[in-house]
Amino acid sequence: ILRLIVNQVHGEYPDSNCVLSITESKKHLLFFGSKTELPPSFISAVDFSTTQGAAGPVKMAMEKKRKVTVLNIFKDDQYSAFHSTAEQAQIKSCWIIPIFNAQEEVLGTFSMYYSKEINITAYDSSLLTSVARKVSLAVSHKKVELKLKNLNKDLEGQVFQRTEELNITNKNLQKEIVERIHTEEQIRVIFNSSPYS
Repeated sequence: ILRLIVNQVHGEYPDSNCVLSITESKKHLLFFGSKTELPPSFISAVDFSTTQGAAGPVKMAMEKKRKVTVLNIFKDDQYSAFHSTAEQAQIKSCWIIPIFNAQEEVLGTFSMYYSKEINITAYDSSLLTSVARKVSLAVSHKKVELKLKNLNKDLEGQVFQRTEELNITNKNLQKEIVERIHTEEQIRVIFNSSPYS
């Protein structure tokens, strides 16, 4: 579903390079729009799972926990360390939104990169917010689904174990019944053969 979300946005914004970077269940996942073409050096620079962590606007969005839009990376001094990376990838503008879980922890980011200056509109901004919500819900749903699956597996194990215990108890009780019947028969034989019967 995450790939579908990214591809839908990329379909609506074909001039963008869309990247969804997310950590889910201790695995780091990257999803790209269907025609996204970014060099590996750029991907590693914006990927927060790498040893150096995210750089530039992605890092800003994650640290500030808010949407970051940059009209021209090269005219913004706060991203000067990111200029050569952006130049290699031919990226000029970007829109980045962090993705949160239910505890408001950052799970990742959804980013849209452009080779020219692109102003973000109110519609674009609401779309980014909507994408972040959808991704968050999809990840939460998957985690709940996995948790339910694990709980079911645990419950099945407990039912199996309890059934085995009950089977053993049942066998022991049947054995005890047979022993009591045998003992009663022996007592009856002794009583019947006794002169006092």
